[in-house]
This record gives sequence, structure tokens and C-alpha cells, in this order.
Amino acid sequence: MTNITKTMLDTTVKDLKAELKKEMEVALGRIKSLEEKSAIMEAKIASLEKDNTELKAIVEGTANLPGGTTERLWAEMVKLPAVKNSITSIVSVESDHSKQREKNLVIMEKVSNDPKLLLEGTGDELVKEEVLKVLTAIGEQGCNGKVKATRFKANGRVLLACDDMGTKLKILKAARLLKDRQYAGVFINNDRTVAEAAHEKGLRADAKDKNSNLTKGTGNLKYEQATINGKKVKWYWGVRGALLKKIFKPSDDEYQRA
Repeated sequence: MTNITKTMLDTTVKDLKAELKKEMEVALGRIKSLEEKSAIMEAKIASLEKDNTELKAIVEGTANLPGGTTERLWAEMVKLPAVKNSITSIVSVESDHSKQREKNLVIMEKVSNDPKLLLEGTGDELVKEEVLKVLTAIGEQGCNGKVKATRFKANGRVLLACDDMGTKLKILKAARLLKDRQYAGVFINNDRTVAEAAHEKGLRADAKDKNSNLTKGTGNLKYEQATINGKKVKWYWGVRGALLKKIFKPSDDEYQRA
């Protein structure tokens, strides 16, 4: 009985030592990991403190430089490697997106259209059929073989990747005919980057604000009158080619926004 008890005790002690050893190893591993993370955080803090010191020096040092405060501060900030790399990265990505989109168009439909003019779905044949119908409506069905059409969402816009700028401009120019055809609620526009879309949205808001201050007409059809080369014209603010500009129309035409 004594021998059995001793054997059992020895086994228990051995197992306990093994468990304690494992737990110690795990604890040491965690301590080492925390030490490594602490070292990384300390390095980041040191880097941030250095950047903060440099920024303070920049702000203090711009007081005697020519130009406004913002311009002086920006001119000095872009000299910092971290800021410069960040800006370069953003410009590079934006440029790449612009290159991908410069020959692209999108076909979109008014959300309010009921029934829908464009069929919903992402199947290749269905999308090709819809694109052909739209191109036929504007008399440019011959361009069908020069574009690759894709729809990523069943009820989303159709992306047209044109083979060349000539095809894109031809379709874009003819797109105005959609107003007078079956697809009056469908629009063909340039494919734009996020930044370009945001920029145009801002321009349209500016145009709306400026048009609200015009003195002729009412509502969304307010305008002004002017005489150019002896001819009376009506004009309003609009967005063309990513620019906010005056849009002129002959006064003897029925006045309607483009």
C-alpha cells in the first residue's frame, strides 16, 4: 500500500512539474512578445515626438517667410519625407485610376424610372443586348464591337470600356439624342474617379447656388440675358468639362436647360 501511494505521489509530482514548466514557457513567451511590442511602441512614440518637434520648428520658422500662413506652412510640411511619400502615393493611385477611366463611359438610369428602361441583371448577353439597344437609339450601333460592357450589380450602372478615345467621344457626343428617344431616362456619362466625382458634385452645388441668384425666370430655369456680337442670348451657370462656366443659348429658342 505504501509503495503504491509513493508511486502515485511521484507520478503526480512529475505531472505537476511538467504542467508548471509548460505554463512557465507560455508566460515567458508572452513576456517576450510584450517586450517586443513595447519596443515597437517606444520606437513609434520616438518617431512621433520627432515629427512633432519638426512640425513645431516648421510652424515657428514660417513666420518670416513670404506668403500667407497656410502657404508657408504647406511649403515646409511637404519637405517632410512622411508627408511627401503620403502625397506621392495618393497622386500615384489617383493617376492610375484616371488612366484606367479615361476611355471609359457609364450608362446609368434614373432611380425613379418605373418601369425600368434597362433590364436588370449581370449576364454578358443581357448586358450586351441592352448596350446595343442604347447605341442603336443614338445611331451609334456600329460602335458596339468597339466597347466592352460590364455590369457589376444587377440594378447598377453599365461600364463601357471603349477601345479608343475616338469611339468614346463619338458615343458621348451622340448621347444627347437619348433625351428625345425611348431612353429619355437613361444617361451616358464619363466614368470618373472618386475625386473627380466629388469635384463635379461640388461644382454642381456651386452652379445651383449661383443660378439661384439670377434675376430672370423661375425655379430651376432662372437665367440672365446678355448681348453678344449684336445678338441677344440667355445664359445660366453649368458644369462642362469639369469646369463651372456660363452656358449660353439663343434668346429666340425655347428656353430649356441642357
